[in-house]
Amino acid sequence: MQNYKVFINNRLIFFGQMQELPNIELADADFQSLSLLELPKIIDQIKTGHLEKNYCLNHENTEEAFKEFTSYFEVWSAAGGIVKNAKSEILMIHRFGRWDFPKGHLEEDETISQGAVREVMEETGIDSADIICQLPCTYHIYSFKKDWIVKKTYWYLMQSNFQGKLVPQMEEDILAAVWIPNYALHEYICKSYPAIQLLIADVEKDGLLE
Repeated sequence: MQNYKVFINNRLIFFGQMQELPNIELADADFQSLSLLELPKIIDQIKTGHLEKNYCLNHENTEEAFKEFTSYFEVWSAAGGIVKNAKSEILMIHRFGRWDFPKGHLEEDETISQGAVREVMEETGIDSADIICQLPCTYHIYSFKKDWIVKKTYWYLMQSNFQGKLVPQMEEDILAAVWIPNYALHEYICKSYPAIQLLIADVEKDGLLE
C-alpha cells in the first residue's frame, strides 16, 4: 500500500502504517496517531501556524485519507530532477539558505517530464538532460498570499553530459549551482529539506546513484 509524506516546515504528517514511518530528523521524533475525524483540527493547526506534533494517520484506505486531507488546500504541481554526470557527480542548487535540487512550476502545454527538464536547464545553465527514470513525488505545505498550498513535486533521475560552466538562475534567488561528488553528497543533503533527505534515501536504497 502506498504511503504519503507531507511536510510542513520541519514537521511531518504521514499517511500510512506506524511501522513504515521514515527514519529522519524532525522537530519532534515522536509521532501521534491521528484519525480521519481529527483532520479538521489538524488543518486548523496548519493554517494558524501551530502544528503541535508529527502525526501518523493510519487508515484502511490511505489514498482516500490523503485525498480528503488535500481537499482542504489548493494543490500545485512542480517538477525537477536529480541530475548526475559521467563522473557520477550530482547537480545541486543553493537557494534560501538550503541546498536543493533544481525544480519549478509547470507551464501550460508541457508534460510533467518536459517541465522537469526545462526547469533543470533554466535553473543551472546546463544545455541538456536525459531522463533515466521517475522517482517518488514529494509533498510540502506552505502559505502563499492568503492561501495554503500543497505542492506536489514530481522528480526524475536524469543524466547530463554538460561540461560547461554552470549558471545559477539568479532571478529565481538561486545563488549557486554546483556538481557535488558522490562521496560528499551527504554533507550537502544534511543542509537541505527533510523531504529531499528522504528522497535521496529512497534513491540510494535502489542503487540509482552508483
